[in-house]
Amino acid sequence: MISPFIKGEEYEFIDQTSYILLISEESKSVGKGFKPEDAIYTLQVQRSELDTAYHCSTYARYKDIECLITDCKNGQVKLLYTYSYRKAEEHGFTEVDRSVYVKSVSLSEIEEAWYQYDPTMGFVIPDEERVKTIKM
Repeated sequence: MISPFIKGEEYEFIDQTSYILLISEESKSVGKGFKPEDAIYTLQVQRSELDTAYHCSTYARYKDIECLITDCKNGQVKLLYTYSYRKAEEHGFTEVDRSVYVKSVSLSEIEEAWYQYDPTMGFVIPDEERVKTIKM
């Protein structure tokens, strides 16, 4: 997920050539200037109005390997792994594309999980704020 912060609120967005289109699913956003469009609310802003913008990924450690979490529902976690064929095979991952492996595991099998924030659009995030542990 790529998100900008504006006035302390986090939104998804689309980077247009001349503006940023903020996207919200919350009806209360109308009170902040968003306009209803189908099932979402949108607001055009200038890049200079953003506090920051970043891409957020969710990672997990599963049997000592680092994986990307692509989904988590009903106590099941979908993991994506892209590093070592040998390790993917040892841990029962299925290859879905060249050097791309997936596996669904129980949430209880996850050793640790964290969010990783990577700045985008020229913004800077201090190193100490780039990783946030998820309490399991």
